[in-house]
Amino acid sequence: MSSTNNTVILERPRETVADILGRRSDGPAILEIGFGNGEFLAHLAAQSPDGTFFGIEVSMQAIMRTWKRANRMYLDNVFLLYGDARFLLRECFPQETFDHIYMNFPCPWPKNRHAKRRVTSGDFGDTLVSSLSVGGVFELATDDPVFGFEARQKLGSRPDLDLEMELQNTPGPVTTKYERKWLDQSKDILRFGFKKNRAFSLVPVCGGETEVHATLERECPSLDDLSLLCGREGGTSEKRWVFRESYRSAEGVMLIEVVTSDDGFQQSFFVRIVPKTGECLIKADRMTRPFWTPAAKSAFGDLAAILGASG
Repeated sequence: MSSTNNTVILERPRETVADILGRRSDGPAILEIGFGNGEFLAHLAAQSPDGTFFGIEVSMQAIMRTWKRANRMYLDNVFLLYGDARFLLRECFPQETFDHIYMNFPCPWPKNRHAKRRVTSGDFGDTLVSSLSVGGVFELATDDPVFGFEARQKLGSRPDLDLEMELQNTPGPVTTKYERKWLDQSKDILRFGFKKNRAFSLVPVCGGETEVHATLERECPSLDDLSLLCGREGGTSEKRWVFRESYRSAEGVMLIEVVTSDDGFQQSFFVRIVPKTGECLIKADRMTRPFWTPAAKSAFGDLAAILGASG
């Protein structure tokens, strides 16, 4: 966890979220997905000091801007996560954690090749609903009517969600940077609210695994051997991996970069190859510990098999 005195950036969210939730008061648990420069999230947190506020962003610049904003406001109830909400919600938070989840002006991803990134695609609806407590609300604001009504149709047709709010050009709690931009362009602002009416949960993809390692009864490969793996890839269209560059320290420890994708959730991490007497230890580098998704496990298993079969 990184912090000065107040707002916290969660560097290892899976390991710290449970502790934070365990220490929370009786106030609400709130999440904003894609918080931009943090105006909305900081405003809510300042209005409800007894609440616990999480924000998830894929932009580190946005995280740092919001971290600075919240610290200037002396907010100690804001926690920021860097990564893909579709994955972090499912893997890092207990089921039915949130009383309210907000998405303000997400990119509608209008091109067909980007359709899987929309909130309306794949199993993201399942992830959202499983993250809400019964009676909790998911609220979406958008300037894009096509995207907005697609979300209304898909989420509103779920038996575990009730469409309880549908507004046009009604101001929210705070006018954000993007909302001001769209209003200046005379665009209509649509707001939808969906309330969870029954229990619904999902099984995490990673199954709670935090460590994967292998021991090979052979000497470690040379850097030249590992360099031959650069560009090797495998998996399926939805769960893929590729090996990148390799490096060697003066002590003989080697690192090989691995890039994986699980249904659009991408990771880049290093596998550490450590020489021992007569054997070789393979494990994820502790500074880049991945989520052990199917693609990450497959890549690790393939690397172990290659090294084990090469001598």
